Amino acid sequence: MIGGQRGFLLPTAIVAYVALAVFASEAGSARYLLLLAPLGVALSLRFVERGYQSGKLLGSPTATRALVFGVGLFAASFFAASRSSGLDAAQSAALLACSAGALLAIARVEGPPGLLRGQRVAQSRDALLVALAVWSLTTMASLLATLFPQYVDLDPLAFDAALVFAVLGSLLLFCAAEVRVLLLRGLELGVADRARSSLSLGLAGTLVAVGASWVDVAPAERVAAASLVLTAVGIVLTKLVVDAAVVTRAVRATLGLILLGAPVALLGAHFAMSLPEHPASVAFATAALSLLAGLMARSLAAPLGPEGSRWLVASEQAMDAALQPEPDVALREALRALRVAEPTSEARPELFRVEPEALLSVDVAGYLSTRKVEFPRGVLLLALGEPELTLRRETVQRAQIRDPKVRPIVAWFESWGAKTATALIDDEGGVGLLVLPAGKRKSNLALEEAQALGRLGRRMTGLLAVNSALARSRHRELEVRKSAEQSLVETADLRARLDGTERMHSEDAAALFEVLAVAGHSPRARICLQEIENASDAQRIEFTTPPGVDPRPWAAHFHLSAVGVSARGPLVVFDATQKGARDPASYADESARGLSPVTRAQGGTLLLLQLGALPPEAQDALAEALMRTPVRLVVSRDPRIVLSPALCRAARGSVIALPALADRPEDLRSLVLFELARIGLAQRGSPFGMDRGAFAELIERPFHGNDEELRGLLLAAAARAQSDVIGVADLVAHEPDEPPIPSPPEDAPMARSRSRRPPRSRRP
Repeated sequence: MIGGQRGFLLPTAIVAYVALAVFASEAGSARYLLLLAPLGVALSLRFVERGYQSGKLLGSPTATRALVFGVGLFAASFFAASRSSGLDAAQSAALLACSAGALLAIARVEGPPGLLRGQRVAQSRDALLVALAVWSLTTMASLLATLFPQYVDLDPLAFDAALVFAVLGSLLLFCAAEVRVLLLRGLELGVADRARSSLSLGLAGTLVAVGASWVDVAPAERVAAASLVLTAVGIVLTKLVVDAAVVTRAVRATLGLILLGAPVALLGAHFAMSLPEHPASVAFATAALSLLAGLMARSLAAPLGPEGSRWLVASEQAMDAALQPEPDVALREALRALRVAEPTSEARPELFRVEPEALLSVDVAGYLSTRKVEFPRGVLLLALGEPELTLRRETVQRAQIRDPKVRPIVAWFESWGAKTATALIDDEGGVGLLVLPAGKRKSNLALEEAQALGRLGRRMTGLLAVNSALARSRHRELEVRKSAEQSLVETADLRARLDGTERMHSEDAAALFEVLAVAGHSPRARICLQEIENASDAQRIEFTTPPGVDPRPWAAHFHLSAVGVSARGPLVVFDATQKGARDPASYADESARGLSPVTRAQGGTLLLLQLGALPPEAQDALAEALMRTPVRLVVSRDPRIVLSPALCRAARGSVIALPALADRPEDLRSLVLFELARIGLAQRGSPFGMDRGAFAELIERPFHGNDEELRGLLLAAAARAQSDVIGVADLVAHEPDEPPIPSPPEDAPMARSRSRRPPRSRRP
């Protein structure tokens, strides 16, 4: 049948012609019902046209139009009281249209998207050609008998026998076509369910046609024809409905009623004909048995479901369990309920979580356990393209033949013992995978089960999303705690290093100050040390240093007098006579020679020595660095040295005059012993001593070179000394022929040029 305006008018006109012919030959008021046939065909064709345009109907439109035409033509010719070859031709044409519509619908059934596509062999129309050949013979024979009765004499019994055999052949063709679809497209969800439903209807129609002929409650050709029409209508309807699961449930319920109701009806009719004297008893028994069949139909239809409906029951129970308010409790109860699907399986239903990657399952004790595993992203990607977002094991096993890229997914299914993997997705993307074990199940997954898993997956998506969010929150909390603990460890380590550096700086400065701690008790030394302590808050001080006086111990005292127990930064001594000091570029923050002395002294104290050796350009560069970097500064210079104006401004501070060695005679004895001990330990591992005569000699010396002269004298004496005690002869350099200067006796008192005050207390 063709579409468009002709596809609507021509079938209606043919049916109307047959109905009017029967109407004209019949008598009684019941004949007016025949006029409803063309009206029903017209309305049905219009409904089908709109259904396909709106997408509410599936399958082949041509098959549906052929079926509507065949049903209308059969209804117009079936209820005629009289028999004629023309009506036989119309009835044969009607059965031809119904058979063609059913076989075309079987070949043109639509499949869902996914890895597997419909094979061309399953869409072959060879069965349609066989049916057309068979029904064309009966139709042409009756049509020729109508047109040429003088030439063709058609025996009604022969036509009825041919009709019965053609009907049985068509019903068997229906079953064979559906079996081929199951074999070739049995793994396509929806297609297999529709094929199984159609096959059940075909087998039921065949059994009803054969059983009715055996029971002989009505003419066999009429029962067989009605069975073919009803079977064809049922087959086409299984292809038209969008939701194949609705078809499966409806066919299952119908089969339950047929399996119980058909024998009851046939037996009731048989006994009614055999026992005409007890019509009431037969009617009552038939009604009671029919009521019992109706009550038992649903229970009988349940085992007809896939795998005895175990997976459907498990999915429904998991849906109810997932309504728990607590997400983790709901996930646990849902996974426990899914165990009903395969109770004998060693594997358990599992949930793969995307972020953070983990596997959720219910352990033997009934608790929800979580362990870290790698998420199978390849499985998730394939599941997104499958119906109901459910990837099946049998699907990937079949798809690996054509696509070798699927083989790792097959290996994953086999290693996990999984039957299905349902993708859980939300608006942001994949959330996880719901994996059910295969157990001992060998049959393929049905559409009803896939839809149940899809609904369960959509309900569990929100639960897993909340679980994932809580897991991420816990993970972030643990990371923050770990980071905080690591920060505390690093802080303690850095503080220990800082304390160690501070102690090292303090010890270096204390080593320089040691000479004043031992030999800094004279009044002049104490006054100078007090002046330095009073200026400890200043950032700049200037030492007026006599020649030969070492300013480093005094600068160390200034450094150690800073706020706190000790200075945090280093004490950097910069001698302007050292190499590279005359280059102005060496005072940049990071010069080519390394860090400048000002940068190295940042946070501590900088002692500048011999500034007169710097040219004006270097002095200006040093002044700029001092103004740029915060640093405590000590400038030691001879008053006769003239500095550049910039350096004078940068180094301006409190002026403190350092005492000469002659101004602190009380410190001379302690200073000599300190220096002799240090020289002795450095040269021979034990300190030197000095006799009274040598001390008397040192007291009388003016020491114009101050500390440097004393240190040099003691160093020369230690080099000349032949024993552990330095005498007068070791202090005075003489020629070989000159007699040595006699040493005073040991008990002779040491002469003093002036009186000596009692020593002051040592510095705390």
